[in-house]
Amino acid sequence: MQSWQLNGPKLVKFGPRVRNEVIPLAKALARRAIVLVGSRTLRQSSLCQQWLEDFQKQLPVECSLQLPAREPQVDDVNHLAHSLRELSAGPDDVVIVVGGGSSIDMVKAACGLATQKEVRSCQDYLEGVGTGAKLIQAPLRWIALPTTAGTGSEATRNAVISSDDSSTSTPFKKSFRSDELYAQAVFLDPEWTLSLPRQVTISSGLDALTQLLESAISSRATPYTFMLSQQGLAWGLPAFEQLLQEPENLDARGKMLSAAYLSGVALANSGLGAAHGVAAGLGAILPVPHGLACAVMLPHTLAYNFSTSQSALEIMARSAGLSATPNTSAATQLIERITHLVHLCQIPQRLRNLGVTQEMIPQLVELSQGNSLQGNPRPISPAELEQWLCSIW
Repeated sequence: MQSWQLNGPKLVKFGPRVRNEVIPLAKALARRAIVLVGSRTLRQSSLCQQWLEDFQKQLPVECSLQLPAREPQVDDVNHLAHSLRELSAGPDDVVIVVGGGSSIDMVKAACGLATQKEVRSCQDYLEGVGTGAKLIQAPLRWIALPTTAGTGSEATRNAVISSDDSSTSTPFKKSFRSDELYAQAVFLDPEWTLSLPRQVTISSGLDALTQLLESAISSRATPYTFMLSQQGLAWGLPAFEQLLQEPENLDARGKMLSAAYLSGVALANSGLGAAHGVAAGLGAILPVPHGLACAVMLPHTLAYNFSTSQSALEIMARSAGLSATPNTSAATQLIERITHLVHLCQIPQRLRNLGVTQEMIPQLVELSQGNSLQGNPRPISPAELEQWLCSIW
């Protein structure tokens, strides 16, 4: 009998206009809210402006800090943590982040650093490249309002942080991970996602689908995480396909947002696989957006793991409404459907199309070694990884 446990945020709410329920919760929790919005465009939107106006009528709000519009780097987190200290952020405050996965990761990590009596660089806490530093003091409490349906960062206990060119000669993309970093609450409001550009919908959505499939077949999957992955794919795959045709369909937006959240819960408790492992390496050596890197790797990874994961993929396929035919298994149909979907979204099929040269592959192998790769259901040595990457170059 397999043992398992499930960790996640303390409170999760879903629904249109559920963003307005943040206000009474923040009022009950804190004397002041520090609101961090992921982009200037989002902050200037009528939806955000009205929400902030309503917020400020009921609780003092500090929202003078601007988040960089990029995947978080070490210096970004250090700077934000410093700014939170300057605001004297403490136990009477709650930090609220409105934004995509990168913004949530940045804020999550900064909330962990800001309260530590010993001021250290974020890099000291990163897996594989840090000094092994651990959080001693409790982080600032934070609440997430995700505005993209992709990373599931609002559900996890880790923040993915990249190197800064100025701070290291060796690139990396690693996790800052702690059980203390879970959100106080998550509010999943699909109305935030209605105005997403098509490309963001595609890249974030394919990231969520990758996470659902990788967490389902991970060597660390549990019965509970597998169930979450099933439901997530049942919502996410048809919703994603619908959004390509009807981007303003609120029901599809809601199902995709819910699927992304479930992908975060699943991966936080089961881990991922080779697609995410290699995506981390790609993001470290080239300016490749995370969702794009995952989308490129997903069909190849499913095919690579087919021999060890066919039974799990069969169940996942049936969850997505697929069934076997006399000539084709449901699992094979799922891989074919994902491959077609990636092609339909004009995602490159080869590493060379992302700017990877053959000379980069040994470095890519090295940078792909990490927690995600260790969860791949088919064990893959560095030599095997190099051979595989060369075959899809």
